[in-house]
Amino acid sequence: MGEQEPYVSPPNLLQYAREAAARHPMLDAVYRQHLADEGEILPTLYLADVVRVFVPAFMDPQTREHARGVLQVMEEGMVHDDPEVVNMVAVGFVETLPYGNELGTKEIWAALPPRLRASWEEMYGLPTAP
Repeated sequence: MGEQEPYVSPPNLLQYAREAAARHPMLDAVYRQHLADEGEILPTLYLADVVRVFVPAFMDPQTREHARGVLQVMEEGMVHDDPEVVNMVAVGFVETLPYGNELGTKEIWAALPPRLRASWEEMYGLPTAP
């Protein structure tokens, strides 16, 4: 069997990840840490890393407003001209958000802008009562 070619992230997704990082300090910090940890940017995994930082920041009343800015940047990704970028945001960010009985599900769902919320509901339905 031949050796498999290494995966190379598509340039359009790398560009979106760089642009998103430049738009919000939390995204930039996660971008830099992801690059240090992975040695490269893996765009969908980068967005999953964003969620791991975003959720506790959003759930903390002292940093919630700052974290809301991340939702705006991700919402803009959901209306991007490039369908691969839209898919990356849906898979990397939305699909990684809390759901079901996970901490923050209802609070974050209630704060989601329209396209992020529609994507979340398409995956998980409406949040249920505890």
